[in-house]
Amino acid sequence: MNIFTINSQTLRPVTLIEGIDSLLWKVSFQGESEFQIVTRRVRENKALVPVGSYIGTDADRSLMYVEKHDVRNNYDGQPTLTISGRGAEAYLEARSTVLEKPLEEGNQVLKNVYPIDVLHRIVWSGEKVHTLRYPYRFETRSGFDSKIGGIIPAYEIPRTNVYSALKGFCEAYGFGLKMVRPTYDDTDRTIVFDWKPGRNLVDRKNPTFNGVLGDVEEEQYVQDVRGRFDAVYAFAQRAWQGTYNSSSKGPSDYYTYRIKTVDFQDTEPKDMIKAADVEYAKAISQEGADLQKALVDLHNALNNLESFYYQKDLVKQRSKELHTISQKDKAYSFKISPHANAVYGSDYELGDVVSVLPSFGESVNMRVVSYVRIEEEGNVTEFPELEQYTGTVTL
Repeated sequence: MNIFTINSQTLRPVTLIEGIDSLLWKVSFQGESEFQIVTRRVRENKALVPVGSYIGTDADRSLMYVEKHDVRNNYDGQPTLTISGRGAEAYLEARSTVLEKPLEEGNQVLKNVYPIDVLHRIVWSGEKVHTLRYPYRFETRSGFDSKIGGIIPAYEIPRTNVYSALKGFCEAYGFGLKMVRPTYDDTDRTIVFDWKPGRNLVDRKNPTFNGVLGDVEEEQYVQDVRGRFDAVYAFAQRAWQGTYNSSSKGPSDYYTYRIKTVDFQDTEPKDMIKAADVEYAKAISQEGADLQKALVDLHNALNNLESFYYQKDLVKQRSKELHTISQKDKAYSFKISPHANAVYGSDYELGDVVSVLPSFGESVNMRVVSYVRIEEEGNVTEFPELEQYTGTVTL
């Protein structure tokens, strides 16, 4: 695998980086991609690959942002340069999502939009607030699909940097987050956001990685009942809600039925105008004082009603969320062999949900969260990293 410097204006390869003693190149689906180059050609490569520049590889279109140089003497006393950084999308930490009028009501809230609209808005705000333009496009598996992911009723873009906003959205809605090099057909665009959601490759009869066939080097399974509950009850001052397992026999299970209760204290709408915050002019008559008291009583009643509906929705949502989380009492971990039969790029890609058959039990759904390439002293090792996928497989 060859590593090249990248032109920061066109994002095209420029110069081959030579004299690399060891290389780590990790590309991630949603998490931080990273790289590390170790070279004894200190002066040459320090000048060729400056901090703040970009590098890429001929193995794929992944793009890395150089963030750090570290020169130290190695075991034989010779100076060694370590060049490291993260995926190019990390650069967007230096762009803000806040518009020119951040306090303008509703300017961070999008309603009835598709995911692509949210992504465009986040990236576009990063341009507008700094008056710096960068041509870009979003890439999906079937070209530009503006309706992929369905309609989102409402989404509030957080006031933060563009990278954090994109990462939070992609993690919440299951999309990938990578900034990659353009193809040579992209004559008018430089930045390409590869935000493809993963595919459903679950096949229990023909798992992607089969421990019996030597695809799995290390495996771990833990089941812990301490975090599992058959029923979760959420309480607030004026409302409560319970979520429970419909398959459970309930109290007749006696000593196996597990219940969790959660109490929410601060449960008032943030934008609610309280009666106590309203100032009235001093009444000049008893009739006026009685009218003011009636208005205050009515205002308090409306506040209580508003709080009730707010708390009702809150405890309903939270009881469901906590109950769903509490069902995940099994944890799996697998280290895939570099010699696994499935081939990256053809049999599976980043973000795909795959089946792994361990030496124990049934197959497990896992998501491919990163792919790692390591080169050292002429030896090359490549392998995927997986995380347990607990969602419903409808990708």
